[in-house]
Amino acid sequence: MMCVVDALTGKVYNPPLSEDLVLPSLYQEGYLPGVADVAFRQNSALMIVKANPNPPKERNYTHYFLWESNRWKLLLRIPMEPNEG
Repeated sequence: MMCVVDALTGKVYNPPLSEDLVLPSLYQEGYLPGVADVAFRQNSALMIVKANPNPPKERNYTHYFLWESNRWKLLLRIPMEPNEG
């Protein structure tokens, strides 16, 4: 689980791809689902999330999100190769 908190106002925001602050998992063939891989920097508005938003109908994707006007904007979504992650 994770959330994004505005350090000035204390307002809490959901991370991208989440419902009720829970991110989807990474799914790899032959393995139990693993946690989503999330990368960000404190001084950046970019967040990179490797996850599967709709298993088993979809595959894993690397999602590039930009935090803009208090919302996550999806910039790019790239399919991951099987067992990548």
